[in-house]
Amino acid sequence: MNRHFFTAILLAGMVSAGCPPTQDSWEGKNPGECDDSRDNDADGMTDCVDQNCTRAPVCADAVIPGDDDTTADDDTAGDDDTTPSPETVDNDGDGLSEVQGDCDDADHSVHPGAAEVCDGVDDNCDGVLSSVETDDDGDGANECEDGDCDDTDAENFPANAEQCDGQDNDCDGTVPSNEADTDGDGAMVCAGDCNDQDATIHPGVVESCDGVDENCDGVGDAGDADGDGFTVCDPISLDCNDTDSSVYPGAAEFCNGVDDDCDGLGDGAETIPNCTDADGDGYFADALLGGNPDCNDADAAINPGASEIPYNGVDEDCSGTDMSDTDGDGQDALVVGGTDCNDNNIAIYLGALELCNGVNDDCYGGVPASEGDLDLDGLRNCDGDNCPAVANATQVDLDLDGLGDACDSDADGDFVSSPLDCDDQDPAIRPGAVESCDLVDSDCDGDFVDGFANNDLDAQPDCTDTDDDGDGAADSSDCASLNSSVYPGATEVCDEVDQDCDGLVADDEQDSDSDGWMPCEGDCNDNNSALRPVDADGDGITLCGGDCNDVNAAIYPAATEICNGGLDDNCDGTGENPVSCLPYFDQDGDGQTPAAGDCNDADAAIYLGAPETCNGMDDNCDLAVPGSELDMDGDRLSACEGDCDDADSARFPAAPEVCDGADNDCDGAVPVAELDQDGDGWVPCASWVGRDPTVNGGNDCADNNALMNPADADGDGYTACGGDCGGSATSSPDTNPAIHPGASEMCNGLDDDCDGTTSDEFVVCLNGLDQDGDGWSPMTGDCNDLQPEVFLGAPEGCNGVDNDCDGSVPAVELDQDGDGFVPCSPWTGSLPTVGGDCSDAFAGVHPGATDIPYNGVDEDCSGADLTDVDWDGYAGGASGADCADADPAIHPNASEACNGVDQDCDGLAPDGETDGDSDGWMPCEGDCADNNALMNPADADMDGTSSCAGDCNDANPAVRPGTPEVCDGQDTDCNPATGETVQCLSISDVDGDGFTPASGDCADGNATRYPGAPEGCNGVDNDCDGVVPASELDSDSDGMSPCQGDCADLDATRYTGASEVCDGVDSDCDGSLVDGFTDTDADGQPNCTDADDDGDLFPDVVDCGATNPAVYPNAPEACGNSVDDDCDTAVDEGCASPPPTVTVAPPTFVWSTTAVHPSLELYISVPGYVNTFPPNAVIATSATSVSTNLGTTTPGSYTAQWNVRFGPGPTDYYCVADGSGGYAVNSAVSSAVVTIGTTVFPVVSADAVPNGVGECNIQTAFTLSP
Repeated sequence: MNRHFFTAILLAGMVSAGCPPTQDSWEGKNPGECDDSRDNDADGMTDCVDQNCTRAPVCADAVIPGDDDTTADDDTAGDDDTTPSPETVDNDGDGLSEVQGDCDDADHSVHPGAAEVCDGVDDNCDGVLSSVETDDDGDGANECEDGDCDDTDAENFPANAEQCDGQDNDCDGTVPSNEADTDGDGAMVCAGDCNDQDATIHPGVVESCDGVDENCDGVGDAGDADGDGFTVCDPISLDCNDTDSSVYPGAAEFCNGVDDDCDGLGDGAETIPNCTDADGDGYFADALLGGNPDCNDADAAINPGASEIPYNGVDEDCSGTDMSDTDGDGQDALVVGGTDCNDNNIAIYLGALELCNGVNDDCYGGVPASEGDLDLDGLRNCDGDNCPAVANATQVDLDLDGLGDACDSDADGDFVSSPLDCDDQDPAIRPGAVESCDLVDSDCDGDFVDGFANNDLDAQPDCTDTDDDGDGAADSSDCASLNSSVYPGATEVCDEVDQDCDGLVADDEQDSDSDGWMPCEGDCNDNNSALRPVDADGDGITLCGGDCNDVNAAIYPAATEICNGGLDDNCDGTGENPVSCLPYFDQDGDGQTPAAGDCNDADAAIYLGAPETCNGMDDNCDLAVPGSELDMDGDRLSACEGDCDDADSARFPAAPEVCDGADNDCDGAVPVAELDQDGDGWVPCASWVGRDPTVNGGNDCADNNALMNPADADGDGYTACGGDCGGSATSSPDTNPAIHPGASEMCNGLDDDCDGTTSDEFVVCLNGLDQDGDGWSPMTGDCNDLQPEVFLGAPEGCNGVDNDCDGSVPAVELDQDGDGFVPCSPWTGSLPTVGGDCSDAFAGVHPGATDIPYNGVDEDCSGADLTDVDWDGYAGGASGADCADADPAIHPNASEACNGVDQDCDGLAPDGETDGDSDGWMPCEGDCADNNALMNPADADMDGTSSCAGDCNDANPAVRPGTPEVCDGQDTDCNPATGETVQCLSISDVDGDGFTPASGDCADGNATRYPGAPEGCNGVDNDCDGVVPASELDSDSDGMSPCQGDCADLDATRYTGASEVCDGVDSDCDGSLVDGFTDTDADGQPNCTDADDDGDLFPDVVDCGATNPAVYPNAPEACGNSVDDDCDTAVDEGCASPPPTVTVAPPTFVWSTTAVHPSLELYISVPGYVNTFPPNAVIATSATSVSTNLGTTTPGSYTAQWNVRFGPGPTDYYCVADGSGGYAVNSAVSSAVVTIGTTVFPVVSADAVPNGVGECNIQTAFTLSP
């Protein structure tokens, strides 16, 4: 169990069980608790039996001083000193154990630092679930798993039933249409609004006697809403309040501020004692006839409905006493002399239980010190902080001694404190620990070698270093493992050393002509001592290097050819010519020649390194015109000319400012009228066209007041800028849809009609039943007592209302064609209806309609049909003179512009405004030849000269008038009279290959490239046919073309030298598929891809001897080989007894010297067989016997022969007679026999070998009988 989680459980248990505050939260929290024979945390487990003490020093074997580790359980604590505590083991392999904070060590995806995923699990062990994984509102659904669209409201979650609340209760992304409140009257269709297009109709509205069911009760005017037997439409017995059944004509009058009997008099005129409300708070002093008595009718703040203010000695709510115990814990507050130190918390009072919460719960002596967080790590001392004085929010305690690692000088319990312990998280690492060769500084001495061999002194011992000399080659393959310049694959250097470990010294490391130079040192002809790599003139090039004059340091290959009297400066054999000298003259006198980098030697202001000026040209010859000199947006000005935004053609110096929030005229300032200074999303200027998403539009009437703008916030059709007020000095404008200019004044103390005064309410409020103050009541014929302009005989207004109460609305106030407009004007009725409809029989004709020009119909009721669409003063259409009535710049009196358009409507396009050659330029725009598309004012190559200005090749910036002629086959200066024909005749074949550029030489500086030249494997078009042979191309980009050995140039993994894999593909292009892989049947196909490895015509899957061609299904069974030759699972079936085993006892030799030990080899000769004993088997001279199966049962004579090989060495060996018919090498043969069964065959012969290298053969003959 995680330590912190376990601690949390114990703490929770302590609080819920009312444990004494002094009880430990876990065993071992305090020193000595793991061996005091007490159950300190009351969990039923004592000392080392408690899991919190299992790794304490007194309990864990591995950390007991002097433990010899010879006994598995020295302290009889039930553990093993070689077995780590479960809390210190990383069980799930995520790199962290429980003591390191892993809150679920059985799940590798859960640990500190893990990413939180939507699984309801504390993945990162911070003790907190992600907010999207929790069900914050308790509705059973969260955000990430269940899709709760509002986890703060328990009424909103997927699949919930929709309620009538205007919210998406079922989280399907939509609110049902019947939950809308279209008219903004506060009532939805689902809540009973029977007309959601009219804000005056909804449940709860007081019915008017107008034939309309305003309160949506389905009854209408004739109904008795409160069921008291009286209606509001009865002129004789008028119910003055049809929502209260206790109010009606003749009802008993009570002292309640209500006209209960509808006599229009109210309480004041009744004979009820003390029925007064002197302070106007709505509560009366007399309570005998109903209501609650006002205990102080002289103070409006004191009445039965007032809020009680505690501790002030005043009974505001007339309850009989002041409030002194606000939290109801039975103790009065300190402020009134009580004992409750926090009268807002029922759990805090004198004598309350003190909790670990940092609060003075018992109102005694302040907050206990134990509840503080001394180290500010988020854990109070009373919460069990294992290191109270040092911040350690994770509470890691590696050695489980109850003291957190943050303040434990010996965190790993190895009895060495930090900083001496260089890794206080690992008890195996400490000063004095035994070092292992493992690149770990176990003994904390800062040294990883620690006495182990380290040949290359690289701070890494040889036992872990596979490359002792650091040359990148493993020691096992490095022929000089301590020389970093010698290794397999190293580049050979000229030092007569086998640098690349191939066993050879290169041929070029020899001096054949004895001139003191080897080829590898640069000797270009090692058979001619006169040619050697000596640089006599010190120009860096030797005769071997091609220096044609090694006494002149200015002459060498690659030297610059200069005009110096015909010297061959660059040793190319051609010398110089007048044309080649041209780049060395400074024609414009700027001090720089073309050879030195002057890219325009006809302009002294242009040269390499010249300062750039704002001229659109490459002044400094860096092959680029600065971007600041280019017009990137086409407004004819560049950045260096003052264009402040060269990516926007609408922004440049002197550009007109538009309402877009940008500095259009580049004067460094945005006009104030384009800024939103009050942050309300509106700017003062009109017709906003900017891109700022925070700006809604223009026409802000007061940009220093965020409440005043063109928005209609309350949707009543009026804006704050249009006069929509708040109704009072303390209310924000445009926040109440019932308050706006033209609204009806209500008896509410608010300026409903925004006329600046509320005095016009007094009539409404004082006239009783005449609510609209028009002098008429419903009883006297007012058919709508909420609108003062409506009463019997009132003048009709253009408002769609029966103002005169005659029962009908005039036709001119009705919208007969349903287009939203009525004939009368101005319209004063409710929006969106508008007045001024000039034809109410056609819905397409009304003010604001789009007038269709030239049709003779006044669709927009402006008084005439539209004939001048572009408002340029000229009528268009069939009868008008304006030939383009959509463009105000085109009319009969307009001036012609260079745009190819008939601007003045005379039917003709002026000369010079046509593009005859379709090159995009007209003569009026500067086209110098409108019948030639190649001639125009454009400077296509951006060299400063257009084709109209004389540029004869406007696609090449190096060709233009004034450019010096060079010998390149082009008229570089665009002057045929100064062409290069005569100048270039003498050097037309620069490379001397017999071909000139004019005759097809595609590279006249390379003598190997000309028409008909042989193609070479170089990726170049040698024969000048315009095509590089496919065999020279590297199509798969593997660094090798087909002619270089790439056998599959569409596969980047196949080329000469590629690594082979056993896949049946020739990856290294050597024509072989075997390439070192086993090929048993030598058929050119390795076993790994060969279905029949041994070529016996049986597939490997059925061949029990897949690599033995003599073994296959139904093959002849061979006897005596212990092999299942026919693959029938039986071995040697039908065979005779096996041949005998021959045991050979070697002769015993006593050598005369130990300087060189000869080898001892055994041969057994069998007729028809070759060396049936292991060929050339070398056995030790001390072997007592060697056995082998003779391989035959055929009777005959056989010979066993010993070969004693020896030499060369400091002592010669001889085969000499030993005096008993045998031979030995400087010694005697004590025995040399062959035994078959019980028959022993002695030595029969031996031959001597003279002094030197050779062998001494000792033979034994024997016979095999039937």
